Amino acid sequence: MKKICVIGNSHIGALIGASHTIMENEEVKNKSVSLDFFANAGQGIQLVKVKNGELKGVRYSTTKKNDIYLKDYDLFFICCDLYGPNFISQSKYELRNFSTQVREQATKDRIHHSHSMRLFREITAETSAPVYIASRPIRPAAHEISKDEFIDGINVISKLIQPAIYVEPPLSVLTETFTGNTDFFKNSSNMLGKPVSKEKHPNHDMDHMNENGGVEVLLHFLNKIQD
Repeated sequence: MKKICVIGNSHIGALIGASHTIMENEEVKNKSVSLDFFANAGQGIQLVKVKNGELKGVRYSTTKKNDIYLKDYDLFFICCDLYGPNFISQSKYELRNFSTQVREQATKDRIHHSHSMRLFREITAETSAPVYIASRPIRPAAHEISKDEFIDGINVISKLIQPAIYVEPPLSVLTETFTGNTDFFKNSSNMLGKPVSKEKHPNHDMDHMNENGGVEVLLHFLNKIQD
């Protein structure tokens, strides 16, 4: 059994809901994995830290553990605030009047200053277990890009976050212009005092994916896991 620690902000609410569904998937059963989720919603993610081999500052958990030790897990999956391919394209456009060196450095700084990368650095300082990082969901109102720009963005991010392994947004949740498909954002659950609340985000909320979107992302991640 491969034990996976999933860490993030409110975006993992969709993955928690999805996990109950996909664990019955035959393909997932054959992978023999278990998933534990730990999160702080909103700005609370800055309180989640690794100290002396333990994950601290967690408010939302799907386990009853008081002590969360990194050594108990075979790999880690961070779903937080990492920018996606659309950001790479938009950044290049906004900085088009600057030199290539300036554009590349600005992109690198924005990526490396994310909490996703901070957590990655803290985790890898304590363990050699592999770490996977997903981009935050691409919103329906995101900057529209072409297929070539999407692929370029994936390549740029994959290179910048090495040796972390990038989990790019699955095509199944995107439109033909590589923005978020609203079908995967409607009626998303709001994380309150429990891992997944029965309360929903407002109808206009298009930042958080729903459980169906979570299924797509979680299956995409599990398919990338190296045996």
